[in-house]
Amino acid sequence: MGRKTAHVVRGTWFGHPLLAVDTHVGRLARRLGWTLRSEPRAVEEDVVAQLEADGAGSDAENLTVLGLRLILHGRRVCTARAPRCGDCVLREHCPQVGVA
Repeated sequence: MGRKTAHVVRGTWFGHPLLAVDTHVGRLARRLGWTLRSEPRAVEEDVVAQLEADGAGSDAENLTVLGLRLILHGRRVCTARAPRCGDCVLREHCPQVGVA
């Protein structure tokens, strides 16, 4: 089992405060300006630190749901090659780092 799957299982089933980071989550975290790094553990650290700094907290439910929503958002809307910024619910908060 990989790190992402382990984080999803532990966060969803056992309530551990873990953020599942895959390529979609990493890309979105960079586009949103939450991190500059690309290694999943580093992205996880940066996103959790950003949430805590913003007062959003890093409890298990928030992190698990955030990770799953970012994965789906990265697959369906904010894709790597052709992001659909006009359809994005985050467009008002997104600096669109790396989007041409």
